Amino acid sequence: MIRVRVIRLSVIRRLEAESIHIFREVAAECERPVMLYSVGRIPRRCAPRPEGLLSGEDSFPLLHVDTAYKFPEMYEFRDRFCREIGADLRVYRYEEALQGKPIRGIWGP
Repeated sequence: MIRVRVIRLSVIRRLEAESIHIFREVAAECERPVMLYSVGRIPRRCAPRPEGLLSGEDSFPLLHVDTAYKFPEMYEFRDRFCREIGADLRVYRYEEALQGKPIRGIWGP
């Protein structure tokens, strides 16, 4: 008789495991995958956990698009948080915004 051990995960743990699986599948298909990072409470909860997406060969960096519209404390928080979870933080500086030029996009001229 073969015995099978059934592990029951909570709903949250099951969703977390499924999310990690999806991220890894997408990352495997991309040449240089990143996870967009925005300073705030919700993105912090969504950021990869060390035992999840940041461990092993399949880890990928966080990307923060810097528009220079944040308070200095928010940048300090971002840097500290990324250090704490061991994330490879990449920052793209949006130069037009940093130079005070009007931001052009799909909604405006």
